[in-house]
Amino acid sequence: MMSELSVVIPTRNRSESLMRLLEDMSKQTYPLKEIIVVDSSDKRMKMEALAEAFPSLNIQYLNSTPSVCIQRNIGVQKASSPYVFLCDDDINLPEDYVSILMKHLEEDKLGAASGLVLQKGSDGWEYSYPPSGFGRLLFAFVFQQSVWGDISCMSTRIWQKPFYKIIKWYYQGRGNSLSWAGWPLITNFQPPVFRTSVYGLGASIIKREWLINSPYDEVLDPHGIGDNYGVAMGFPDKKAVNVVCAAKAYHHQSQENRLESATTYYRRLVALDYFLRKYPRFSWWHRLWFVWSLFGNLLLFRNKPDFRHATKQVLRQAIGNCNPYGRAAGQGQKVLELEI
Repeated sequence: MMSELSVVIPTRNRSESLMRLLEDMSKQTYPLKEIIVVDSSDKRMKMEALAEAFPSLNIQYLNSTPSVCIQRNIGVQKASSPYVFLCDDDINLPEDYVSILMKHLEEDKLGAASGLVLQKGSDGWEYSYPPSGFGRLLFAFVFQQSVWGDISCMSTRIWQKPFYKIIKWYYQGRGNSLSWAGWPLITNFQPPVFRTSVYGLGASIIKREWLINSPYDEVLDPHGIGDNYGVAMGFPDKKAVNVVCAAKAYHHQSQENRLESATTYYRRLVALDYFLRKYPRFSWWHRLWFVWSLFGNLLLFRNKPDFRHATKQVLRQAIGNCNPYGRAAGQGQKVLELEI
């Protein structure tokens, strides 16, 4: 028997993107029990218009304050199915996307699955972003920064080969997990399925029970920078996210509501420092490596003053144990908008 599935879509000021996504939902070959749209737009949509445009979908339309974390949590609480399809409003999906993921989840009795999430790059749609060369890989290794791409066939010079073998051996041993500094590591994209600790969950199907036990952290900014990382850290398995390569989601990265890049970078750093202190799986050792990784960023952004300033600010917070998200969470505050 097929499992029931609820869809949760947070949206804000992206009516055209939302309508395109709902069109994709109406074409899915897997039956969807309900579509829960949680809207925080300045100008709210009319439920009657949605129902008329998509009569085959059981759409529930809810209002919310602007916060993608709060919006997702509202949708998950409202969902009535054992599985929840979390979907960003600027995603496009093939008609068999949900069927592929649900088949994988049901056959292997798993709790979380996503397809490959592709974004438009200079060479077309991409899902892997390997270091540009050995020097950049070595830098990421030394400072324990994120690597999100296949490194198995990197071109190297003769003198680099012994070091490359050691670094590759290290990443193969770590698997798709986290660096010592807490940054995501995904270096194995081998089909048909690869498992990872952290992945973009904007087109993922997850057990509702998992999302109830590990909700989105509502202290984060309205855009939820770092939100998927925090949710995944609360899953019962350290490599809980299964990425099914046969399913592909296309993330258009709509420019509406997008933050300036340095602000996004700053909030991502603050969020990681916050989660390294929040979750018991991390210790002083990881926080020490995180500080070291920030020194690497100071070198990396030596010609980008906004990014250097953001890095220095987080470095002071990390060393002084004064993370603003941590302080706000302790006071019961929500939706903290941090400025550099």
